Amino acid sequence: MQVKTGLRFSVQGSNTTQHQGVSHDLSATGLLMGSDFSPEEGDKITVTIATDNERFEPFTAQGSVIRVEPSDSENQRYLISVEFDTDE
Repeated sequence: MQVKTGLRFSVQGSNTTQHQGVSHDLSATGLLMGSDFSPEEGDKITVTIATDNERFEPFTAQGSVIRVEPSDSENQRYLISVEFDTDE
């Protein structure tokens, strides 16, 4: 599903710096997002997408970076593919 909304993410195991990004596509198994920050492939990250409605908690998920590519967008230097962790 194409969902263009702002988000924050941090790389697990490093400092707690929050990076800004924009979601492009969101599914039950992963996310494509754009950002000026480029995590490394294989990095574990935590993604948080706030809602505009205070009745709903922000969406938060952990996952692994599976691909990082240069972006054609002037606003986001990188496209980042994330596969969400699943409980199995």
